[in-house]
Amino acid sequence: MGLRQRGLDAALERPDDVTSLDPYVGVVIGSAVYADRWMTSAEQFVDRWKVALQQRQVWLFSSGPAGDPPKPEPSKAVDVSAMVAETHARDHQMFAGKIDTKSLVLVERTLMQALHVTGLDVLSSC
Repeated sequence: MGLRQRGLDAALERPDDVTSLDPYVGVVIGSAVYADRWMTSAEQFVDRWKVALQQRQVWLFSSGPAGDPPKPEPSKAVDVSAMVAETHARDHQMFAGKIDTKSLVLVERTLMQALHVTGLDVLSSC
């Protein structure tokens, strides 16, 4: 169930579009995980707003890994401990990701195969 469905006044903003955190008492920040890292725009958002975030309730989430079982293991998919410390985040949650195999280039498909990612047709777009 989403925040709005729970009666909360919530706004969805792209990291680069945020010009002020003044209207918000809480912030949920998330990113897809690619090559063991958050997306650059999400990392830059945390860096740009870390002082203001320390004065709000903050939660973090990551989207990734993918496969069945997930690869890499969720506990090793991304290290956000520095972001948790910088923002005083209350929690970080990892959610399963999804890979659109049709959008992968050869190097990415090869990496998925090397990691033995199962549950995906990783070579379907060869």
